[in-house]
Amino acid sequence: MEILWSRLQEFSNWDFLSQVALRTGIWYKKLSVRTVVWVANRDHPLPVASKLILKITDQGILGLFNNISMIWSSNSTTSWNATAKLRDNGNLVVIDQNEKVLWLSFDYPTDTLLPGMKLGRDYLRSREWHLSSWKTSEDPGQEDGRGWQLAVSFQRDTCDTYNICDAYGICSVNTVQQSCTCLDEKKFAPKNQKGWDTADWSGGCIRCTPLECKNGSEGFIKS
Repeated sequence: MEILWSRLQEFSNWDFLSQVALRTGIWYKKLSVRTVVWVANRDHPLPVASKLILKITDQGILGLFNNISMIWSSNSTTSWNATAKLRDNGNLVVIDQNEKVLWLSFDYPTDTLLPGMKLGRDYLRSREWHLSSWKTSEDPGQEDGRGWQLAVSFQRDTCDTYNICDAYGICSVNTVQQSCTCLDEKKFAPKNQKGWDTADWSGGCIRCTPLECKNGSEGFIKS
C-alpha cells in the first residue's frame, strides 16, 4: 500500500500492528512514540499476516482491501476521477478533480480531537460527531457502548442553574456571596425586592422606566 504523507510531513498513514491484529490508521510522524489519531478498520482487524491495500475504486470510494474482500470503505461516490490526500492537520480526504471534498476522516473521529474537528450534532444535516475511547492501549476497537468514564466531577454552584436570575438578571459568584443582580441597576430593578433580599430571584428584573415605542423615542434600528 502506498504511504500517504501530509505536505509538511506531520502525519503519516500506514498499517500498524498490535500484538495480534493489523489495522490501518493515521499517526504523528515526528513523535518518537507512535501516537495514533485515527483508525479506519478499528472494529474489523485482520490477522498480522494479512496484506492490505488502500485504493480508490472506479466509483470514487476509498476502500481498504485484503486478498478476499473490502474490509472498510468511505461512503463517497463520484463520476469524476477521485484522489485521496492526507492534509497537514491529519485529515484524510477524498476529493474529485475539481478539488471538491467527497469524504473526510474528520467526520468520523475515533478517540482523538484534532484542530479543525467538530464535536456535537448538526440537526439540519442529521450528522453527529463524537469521540469513543479505545478498548485498551493496544486495541482501538470501540468500547461497546460504555464510552468515556467520569474520572472527576466538580460541585456545581447556583449560577449553573438554568435561568436562575430570570429576566434581565445576571448571576455572579465571588468569595463573599453568590447572587443575582440586574443587568443595569440604573435602568432595571428587581421585580420583587423582598424576594431578592431572601435569595429568591425568580421574579427577575423589570425596567425602571417603561419603553416609549409609540412616540418614536425608543425602538429598533433597521440595519
